Order: sequence, then structure tokens, then C-alpha cells
Amino acid sequence: MTSPMSDAAKMWPRMARIVGWSPGRSLYDRCGLAELVTNQVFVRIAGSAGFTSSTPSTSATSSAIAPAAATSSIIAKDLQKIEVEVLAETKSAIPEVFVPQMAYLLRIGVLPSDLKRLAIREILYPQHKKILHRKDINVKVEFMVKEFELEGWQIGKMLYKSSNTLSCQCDTLMKRVNFFREQGMDRATVSKLFFKSTKLFSLLPDVKIAPRLAFLKKILQATEKEDDASVFKILSKYPGLLEKSSPIIQRNVDFLLDLGYEQEDILFGTTRHPYLLIYSPDAMMVKVEGVGALGFTREQVLSIFIQAPPLWGLSMERNLVPTIKFYLDVVGYDHARVAKFPQMLNSSLHKRLIPRWRFLEKVRKDDIKAATKASTWIMEADKGFVSSICKTTESHWLEHLAEYEKDTGIIF
Repeated sequence: MTSPMSDAAKMWPRMARIVGWSPGRSLYDRCGLAELVTNQVFVRIAGSAGFTSSTPSTSATSSAIAPAAATSSIIAKDLQKIEVEVLAETKSAIPEVFVPQMAYLLRIGVLPSDLKRLAIREILYPQHKKILHRKDINVKVEFMVKEFELEGWQIGKMLYKSSNTLSCQCDTLMKRVNFFREQGMDRATVSKLFFKSTKLFSLLPDVKIAPRLAFLKKILQATEKEDDASVFKILSKYPGLLEKSSPIIQRNVDFLLDLGYEQEDILFGTTRHPYLLIYSPDAMMVKVEGVGALGFTREQVLSIFIQAPPLWGLSMERNLVPTIKFYLDVVGYDHARVAKFPQMLNSSLHKRLIPRWRFLEKVRKDDIKAATKASTWIMEADKGFVSSICKTTESHWLEHLAEYEKDTGIIF
């Protein structure tokens, strides 16, 4: 039978590695954790992290240390859980060199799920060993948090999205930041650009970014009175536009003009769906012809896509065709009605339209045409749909959804 102290001795090296503690020094100062003074504090952290020990603890712990112990406990639990999951998926233990960086990232708020994915990627794919191996990770991350006002969960998403996120030097990043601010972008917009496309901030401002930004402003300005705000709004949604070459964007603009778009239609469409400028014209033409084959005139097809730009991004087979056929064949709308209000084609067929239609067939079977004459039955939130249109109770609606989920396997 082993003694409590021998159990603690076996526990110590592993726990010390997880929380980064060693006698006589702080628990990863970079994590912002206070000095852990006594073994009793450590034992309490170990117990909270899932390690057991019979060693009694004392109450001689200052109030200043208690919050640090609690924080360490959370980090220890998360690291332990991550290590178990990583081991199960990779058959490899997390390298010792990862642990300080992982503890730091957890401390600033990176989600454990994102940190696990990072660890798995760097273990399985050596070419991605660019994040958790870096001992200077805190310098780069603290710069990003300060300059771009990013939160921990955003840092985690960025690090996983691009293993090159930390490659750019801080002074180089500042040059890009200053460039965008000189163009008139506010801090919030620059932060959105960085969060969504760190690659953009690796491009040379004068050589790559400036010419493309000027080109975008030129082709998207509907009138001379238009300011840069519309372009900045587009870029905040999809900064990747500045990564595309001017000929690609010009190709799409020419295609849309030939299709029948006016200049203001292109600005409207790009503002609401920036990907409009990068889709393959051939693929877009397939959608035009496919919708026309359902009985719409060319003018109606053009009206549909101009009014509802996100439709360009939907699959013909999975979304557009079945949804249009549902409105025409089941609901009974004619082509003119669909073309007049094409935004209703954005609604999910299986998670919104069909369950609502079936419910209306139950509660307003005798006057379902009147109930669906206006488009509010589609656009209204569930509460308004149930009370104002179906004129029934929420519990009745929830029972219907439960039956629908059981029949179709679709989870809401």
C-alpha cells in the first residue's frame, strides 16, 4: 500500500508540467498568475484538476493567492482534458515544449476546443509547427490583443485558421495598420480585416494593397458622391477581395454588366454579398440558365439575383431548385410573386418552410391561402408566426417540431 506522500510524489512531476509550477518561482508569469507559495496551494490545484492526494492542506493561505489557485485549477483541468483528447486522436502525448504556450493561450481566453485542434495539427503535420513551438508567442499575441482589440476566442480562431498568423513581425504589422488608417478606415474596420484575413497583412501596402484598393473604389463607386464607407463596409465583410487580382474582379464586373446589371446594382450586390466579385462567371451563368428553365423570363431571373445577391452562393441542386419548386408547386405562388420578393428563397426549405407549411396545414387548413398570401409567414420569427399567423400556442408549435424532427431526423 502506498502512502499519501508517495502518491503525491508520483503526481507532482505530471501536475507541475501541466500547470507550469516549480518551487520557488511563479506559475508562468506570462499567464498573469500570482506566486504559488506553498505545496498546500499546489495540492488544492491538483485536486481540482482531477488529481487525487490524501495530503492534508492547511488554511494558512493568503486571500491574494486564492484567485490564482482557482485560475490555475481551471487551466489544469482544461490542459488535462485536452491532453486526453489529443492522445486519443493522435496516439501521441503533447510535447513538453507545447505546455507553456498552451497554458498562456488558455489564460487569455482561447477556447480549449481550438487549442486542441492546434495541438493535433502540429503533432500530425510538421509543416504546421508554427504556433505552439514558439516561445515568443506571448509577445505577438499581446500585440494583437492591444492593437486590434481582439478577444481570446478570436485569437484561437485566427491561430487555427492560419498557421502563419504569428509569422509577421509586429513593426511590419503596424505599417499595414497605419496604411489602412491613412485610407480612412476606423480602428474597428481594421480589426475586422485582421481577424478575417491575416494573410492580407502580409502583403506589401504600396505594391499589392494600394493598387487593388484604388481599383475597388473605382469600379464600385456608383456616383462621384459615393464615399469610401461603402467600400470599407464590403471589405469588413470579406477582406479577401484585396487578395484577389484586379483582372479577376474586372472579369466579374464585365460579366454582370453584360448580364444586365447597372453600376448601382453591382455596388448594391457587392455590399450585401462581396463574393459576387469572385464567383466563376461560368458557374453564375449556369444558375441564370437553371432558374430560367423553371419558367422565369430573363428579366425575372435578373431581378431575382439583383434583389437577393446571396442567392448566387446557393447550390442549384440542394437549395435554389427545390425551394423554387416548393413555392410554385406546393404553396401555389406564381413566377411573378417569386421574382418580386426573391429574398424568401434564402429561407431554409427543410428547417423553416416545410415545417411551417405543415403546421399551417394543421391549424389553418381551411384558409391556408389567406394565411400565406403575405410573406410574413416566412419572414416572421417563431413567436410571431405562432401567435399572429397560426393563432395558436407555443406548446402546440413545439409539439409539431418534435414530431417533425422524429419523422425527418432534422434537428433544430
